[in-house]
Amino acid sequence: MQITRSIGGFYIKEGLRYQLPLIKSPTITDILNTLDIMKDKTGILGIKNNMTESDELEIYIENDNYMATLMSFDEKDDNYYVRTLHNSKPIDDPNAPAGFSYMLGETYGSSTIVQDYELIKEIVLEFYETGDVSRDILD
Repeated sequence: MQITRSIGGFYIKEGLRYQLPLIKSPTITDILNTLDIMKDKTGILGIKNNMTESDELEIYIENDNYMATLMSFDEKDDNYYVRTLHNSKPIDDPNAPAGFSYMLGETYGSSTIVQDYELIKEIVLEFYETGDVSRDILD
């Protein structure tokens, strides 16, 4: 069975919010082009696995900082789970409380934020190809 997905999101420029067009059944080229467009912006890119209606990869982007979250529903125990990155060298945000960083105006654990764009591309490619991301990357 082929995985179907959709991609969308938004970015903020000069205080205004711009909605990305929803692309249903995007190609990998569509997804990578959209990710490249978002690379130097502030916003969120979401890629949804339409086969499950619950699995969604979100990429938060701000000031060359990236945070990836994968939400999934486990039918065995009827719960939603959110998996995130774990950065062994956390980003130091002097404006945030110790151990935290600001991303899109909210505080998140610094260890969930990376500055590695190639890692984010790897996560997006794996989710596109498999509908999941290795627990070695997102846990």
